[in-house]
Amino acid sequence: MKKYIFISLVAILSIFAIQSLYINSLYSGYLIEKSNKIDDNIYQSVDLEHYVRYFERYKKPQFKINITYIDDMPQKIRDSLLAIHPLPEKPRKSERKGRFSREYDIKDLMSRGVIKSTTEIDLHEQQDYLYFKGNPINVKVLDSILNSQLENKYQIKIEIRNDKDSLLSTVGSVENPNYISKRIQIGFEGYQFIKVYANIPLSSFFIDAILAMVLSLLIICVSVASLIILLTTIRRKNEALELREQSVGGIIHELKSPIGSVVTMLSMMKISEKDSVKQDIIATNRGIVTSLLNKIDLLLEASRYSKGRIVVNKTPIDSKIIEERISQIKAILTIGYNNKSNCNISIENKLKNDEILYLDTLLMDTILTNLIENSLKYSNDNVDINIVLDTNAQNQFIISVKDNGFGIEKRHLKKIFKQYYRVDNKGIKGYGIGLSYLKAISIVHGGSITVDSEIGKGSKFEVKLNVDKNG
Repeated sequence: MKKYIFISLVAILSIFAIQSLYINSLYSGYLIEKSNKIDDNIYQSVDLEHYVRYFERYKKPQFKINITYIDDMPQKIRDSLLAIHPLPEKPRKSERKGRFSREYDIKDLMSRGVIKSTTEIDLHEQQDYLYFKGNPINVKVLDSILNSQLENKYQIKIEIRNDKDSLLSTVGSVENPNYISKRIQIGFEGYQFIKVYANIPLSSFFIDAILAMVLSLLIICVSVASLIILLTTIRRKNEALELREQSVGGIIHELKSPIGSVVTMLSMMKISEKDSVKQDIIATNRGIVTSLLNKIDLLLEASRYSKGRIVVNKTPIDSKIIEERISQIKAILTIGYNNKSNCNISIENKLKNDEILYLDTLLMDTILTNLIENSLKYSNDNVDINIVLDTNAQNQFIISVKDNGFGIEKRHLKKIFKQYYRVDNKGIKGYGIGLSYLKAISIVHGGSITVDSEIGKGSKFEVKLNVDKNG
């Protein structure tokens, strides 16, 4: 249950993080949009402020201008204007300190950010003209125009600096500005520079993005509510499953004692019975009941495995004892599967006679019993089962069980070790527990289990167990 709570918390935090990033991106876009608007209005305000200074001989200059090209004028008006101010035939001298008109590199001016288009060239010429006439930019007028352009929505501070970045004049004040313009050059000579600071209010962002933020909050609420409902459902089902497992486990455990008593009783009956036919019947039933008892033990062990309670109790054991235990398992299973004619189980012991292995003998018996029983179960008559016992250079005990049974399709090979996974094989009953439990035993022994199989040719299971004393 803790795992589900952790996953849900991670999911909730992820949703909050994603939505926070989304809102942050909205705010970044909002700042960029407003910054671009301020940039555009700065250039417009500079142009309008220049217009005010240029026409300041009028008491109230109107921001209107009427331009008529000389070629479009009536002949009399054109002649009178040309008589007063004839067009120059040669480059005229500039009024700025007696310099001649200059030639400008447009690409260089654009790359340095002095102008954005060629239409600004005349404006810069006029700015230089006014500067040399002793009429530099008026920061208060510029501030008034810019605030008017921005509809007084932002807190503005304007600075006029010279080419050495010394402050010439300033107006307004801004605390913690979130917009700072680049230095804007006024005129080509570079004697005046403008820098604007602004505080774009967060309140207007909330007003502009109210719909997006409401939808974002709604998504968060729906997602969190869904996760809480899902978590509650999982918790209830988990509690019901645990209760069911406890009930089933209790019933299975209660069955173990009477079935064990039946096995003991059948063993005593076989000893006391003199009739060979009856002895065979008793032996057959004893094998069946013993197999049932093994299945009960497997179910109990699998239940402990699902709760992470497998404990390995290693004891020293030699190769002869292992072979004897296999022979006992073989005898019991052969009786239980006496319907299989010509069943042949062979043991190839490659272990050294004096070799001592440290194993949990009960878990080893479980491995051998399940692998041999599976070979018997999933095969026809004339089944050959070959059991090989060996060790490798990594000091691992290897149990290999090979048969010529039905085989397993390749698409199932990676899944058969999952708990409750079943291969539909000729209607043979099973629970999908055995192989998953064998894998768990192999892992707690520091080993592994693998399978190689082919349809119609049989299967080979190989289990590797770490047999170090402390491994």
